[in-house]
Amino acid sequence: MSQDLSQFRQDVRNWLGDNFPKSLIGRGIEPFGGVEGEASIPEDASSWRDRLGEKGWGTPTWPSEYGGGGLTPAEAAVLSEEMHAAGAINPIPLLAGMGVTMVGIHERSGRSKIFTSQVAHILNDETQRKYLQSIKRLISICQ
Repeated sequence: MSQDLSQFRQDVRNWLGDNFPKSLIGRGIEPFGGVEGEASIPEDASSWRDRLGEKGWGTPTWPSEYGGGGLTPAEAAVLSEEMHAAGAINPIPLLAGMGVTMVGIHERSGRSKIFTSQVAHILNDETQRKYLQSIKRLISICQ
């Protein structure tokens, strides 16, 4: 493991230790109202969700200018491993669904060419920013 990832791993552990509520250890999605959001969300779960969002780790590989964490795939893997080790989950993709996980902005700018016939890309950077910020606000309001 590179020194950079070792330091990042320690930073993640420290942040989780300071921010992840111990009352949520190993509880999965249940405190967040389940996947369908059928229950009210307790304060500790709401606080955890908000802290992840503020850090950008609710959408860790989204670029930071769009409200994400700006993490590389390797850093996102370290984050996932450390969250699992701490008994934490990232509820945001589970609560928000494909608005978070299916937006194709990872690892490229809006004007980068995609060499595949399976992906249609028509949005420039400003249009992406506008729609992603709208999606982020809508997700926050719905939660």
